[in-house]
Amino acid sequence: MIDFRALSYFVAACEHESLGAAAADLEIAPSTLSASLKSLESGFGASLFRRHENGLAPRRLAHWLYRRAVPVLLLEEFMQRRARAPDEASARLTIDIRLRFAFGHVRRALARASAAAAEEAPILINPQWVLEGDNPSATSLVDLHFGHEHRVTIEPMDGKSELTGGDTLLGVDPWMLVERRYGAGELEGAGRRDQIKTPWLVPALPEPLAAQISERAAAEGRELRMLDTPPDSWPQLLEDYPSGQIALPSSAIGTRLGLSRIVTRPLVPALHSTLVARPDGSDAAAAFLAHVRTALEDGLPSRAFMPKMTERRMRYFNLAYRTGRVSAASKAAGVAQPAMSQQLQKLEESLGVLLFDRKSFGLVRTAAADELALATELLDRHLRDVEVSGATATLADGGRLSLGVLPSTSPYGRLIATITDTVLALRTQTPLLSLLVREGPNASLQRWVKQGRLGIAIVDVAPPQMPRLTLDSSEPLALIAHPRHELLPPGPVAFADLAGLPLALPTNLFGLRQILDNEARAAGFDLKPLHEIDSLAMLSALIARDRMATVLPISAISSEIAAGGWTAHPIEGPKIHRRLYAIYSGDRALTQIEREFIRRLRSALAAGADILSAQAVG
Repeated sequence: MIDFRALSYFVAACEHESLGAAAADLEIAPSTLSASLKSLESGFGASLFRRHENGLAPRRLAHWLYRRAVPVLLLEEFMQRRARAPDEASARLTIDIRLRFAFGHVRRALARASAAAAEEAPILINPQWVLEGDNPSATSLVDLHFGHEHRVTIEPMDGKSELTGGDTLLGVDPWMLVERRYGAGELEGAGRRDQIKTPWLVPALPEPLAAQISERAAAEGRELRMLDTPPDSWPQLLEDYPSGQIALPSSAIGTRLGLSRIVTRPLVPALHSTLVARPDGSDAAAAFLAHVRTALEDGLPSRAFMPKMTERRMRYFNLAYRTGRVSAASKAAGVAQPAMSQQLQKLEESLGVLLFDRKSFGLVRTAAADELALATELLDRHLRDVEVSGATATLADGGRLSLGVLPSTSPYGRLIATITDTVLALRTQTPLLSLLVREGPNASLQRWVKQGRLGIAIVDVAPPQMPRLTLDSSEPLALIAHPRHELLPPGPVAFADLAGLPLALPTNLFGLRQILDNEARAAGFDLKPLHEIDSLAMLSALIARDRMATVLPISAISSEIAAGGWTAHPIEGPKIHRRLYAIYSGDRALTQIEREFIRRLRSALAAGADILSAQAVG
């Protein structure tokens, strides 16, 4: 799982011109910062930064992650305060930001204002960049039982529009021209640029701003190129158009990683827009906006986040809170009791509160622990949402589809071959897409999807509490044996006869075993295999060497059956089928690429169903 400290280091890196400057501000070694960023990239399977002439610059994935990381870190800080004062009434202030995101002055001012407001009162600031369309969808904070809910809307207006009742002016936002700063050997080119009317390049800004700069360009007879580049990627335009001039509101320009060798100057005559806030009339909203105005005026940098929580401490605390005993919690975590106790003690010391009263019969939860449990549950949901939803953001720069598959006895089995063909077809559509595949039994795949380690998984038993999509695939199961052992005569076998046959089956971690056990209980008997083997490769090797059988879908070894390597005896009375499902986490929606993968896979499996049903086996 993503670590809070790694997120805080990442946010700091984005807010400085270089990793060295960020490391100095964080008071850590540059190598420590680099290692932390690389661990994040490894988790997402894609690069957060790209190299260019001025060092590193954030990719689209980094912009997305920044917008997601800040609310998580604000919640972690709020959790610290709430644990220290569990009886204090708290509030939430949602900030609807109707600007396109950029690493600019507004972003920095909002960060400073959020920190200042939270230090003055027990309030959680929840910034939402609503125009970006990627705010968390399943991380509701209603469980925290806020005493008050407040809201502020911040949006741009052109300089001509009048404020209406209730509007608050945050500041004047002058239009600037941004150009590349030329070196001594490039001055001749810079001079030629000033002698002609260079077209203004404008990224995708909100409509009021786009209309304002369009009117100004028309009045000057200036060519205007309205681009679909997001405002947060405007430095890339200087690389794509090295002699270009970018027209931007001042609020979109600020200190950011990789930004150097630029010159900014205001339009002459001056042109400005305004930043306007529409508060709900609460004291909390008014106090927050006062901090925003101050931050916009003085231009000081925002402070770094200093999270106290770690993923391990959060997991250990949740286990201790639920079980009420250190012994049970350490057993569930798979660690020694002293290690569990040490981490709980470190968490209490970092927060400055007592979370549990240690008694001979176990742990007694304090009020601080009750409050912390609510917050950690939501923090866990936030982090899992960030991990899994990152699949969508990675596609802008390539990235990967994280997929779980059931083990296969052969690379030529129908399911594994169909999945492979589907992935290859998707890569034709999305060339930069890469694949992360984890193989495991049904139970492991379910757990990995819940934990956010996988985006989707193909399973044969789907728990009712998890979202699932049927793949419209029903495969008959058969008793599989090696022909040289002559275990059974050719033809089908009655399901009840399996009780008297020497069997080697996987454990109930596999959906196939769960299907067989459920059908057997319904028929009034129990399956008692001689061996339980979760390695399908060893299972195949065993029944090839010994006089016993197993149960598999016919499609899994159809090529081996056709070659005479195995005999398949269809199970009858009743016929047993394996159905396939795609499961995913209920904490988020499927991405576009995941939906397309499932659509293609369902179609391909359906196309092969008729061939399978007509296949001759014996």
